[in-house]
Amino acid sequence: MWRTVGDDLLLSELTRLDREALVEHLADKEIHDWTVSIPHPYTLQSADDFIGRCATKAAGAPTAVTWAIRTKHDNGLIGCIGLEPGGRLGPHRADMGYWLAREHRGKGIMTRVVNKVCEVGLGEMELVRISATVFEGNERSTRLLERCGFAIEGRLKHYLLKDGRVCDGLLYARTVSLG
Repeated sequence: MWRTVGDDLLLSELTRLDREALVEHLADKEIHDWTVSIPHPYTLQSADDFIGRCATKAAGAPTAVTWAIRTKHDNGLIGCIGLEPGGRLGPHRADMGYWLAREHRGKGIMTRVVNKVCEVGLGEMELVRISATVFEGNERSTRLLERCGFAIEGRLKHYLLKDGRVCDGLLYARTVSLG
């Protein structure tokens, strides 16, 4: 499950030792605002629930995976990225979600991490499609996905529910060439 990303980053499983770091980083309301399921305020119970769901997914479906993004120098948690399998739509595809702690943004970290996860997903996991849906207006995420070879496939009207509001989403995908 461990993956190296360059000389300074690791992707690994989440553990109970990540509870406090999750609460600290996810106190950032901006992360809540641009993600569908991260609650605000984020509590130790929220962290326990998330870590438990990640462990259940990993045990129940080999293509479902959530990685902790860590710095190599101290093994500190700075973000998360995950692939969720296609379910009834088929095992050939997965949806991707991610977040990164504020103090680590703007350093090219997520570009490297997303590319590594796509390498694993489209290579080792034999997926042919990885998609990501972002809130319309999330310019940082749209630029990231485009840098990583994702193409916009469309605007999804009234697709996302956030804090009782129905919002539009933008669907991006990175695929492998078939044939």
